Amino acid sequence: MAHGDFAKEINRCFSDRKLFLYDTFGSYCERGIGFDIEKGLTPSFAKEDSPEVCEPIASGPTIAAIKEKCPPPEKLVFRNGYFPETASPDVGEKFAFVSLDISFYKPTYAGLEFFYPRLHDGGVIFLHDYNDKDWTNTKCAVRDFEKASGPLKRIPLPDESGTLVIVK
Repeated sequence: MAHGDFAKEINRCFSDRKLFLYDTFGSYCERGIGFDIEKGLTPSFAKEDSPEVCEPIASGPTIAAIKEKCPPPEKLVFRNGYFPETASPDVGEKFAFVSLDISFYKPTYAGLEFFYPRLHDGGVIFLHDYNDKDWTNTKCAVRDFEKASGPLKRIPLPDESGTLVIVK
């Protein structure tokens, strides 16, 4: 899928709801990778990257591109920056569907802490890369979240990246 296509489909499926988009929109942020490297959660190729910096990449989704794909724009809520810092305006919100594709332990764990209690009953969280053999960050974050919060209802998807669906 091209950048913004997943948001377009979610927007189409939940056309009666606001679509919250938390992302760095056009930059790949390596902030926090030092923790993952220290814990051995990143593949060897990622360790060559310089930790604690944000490098812009040309292929990242932009807010303008997503707005173009996801009308009407008044239903879109953009939170540009590093999660969970960008979530503070939304502490009073409830969510039906959340997709986390973060690849780092700390923001994935923070995403679970923030979104799971705010899910409607029957709401779901998609966790991209859960069963990725190279990136164990997501699986470790889920494991530690369950240790702190109790067992979760899980549905594994047999897709390329091993997405895990958590149902409340």
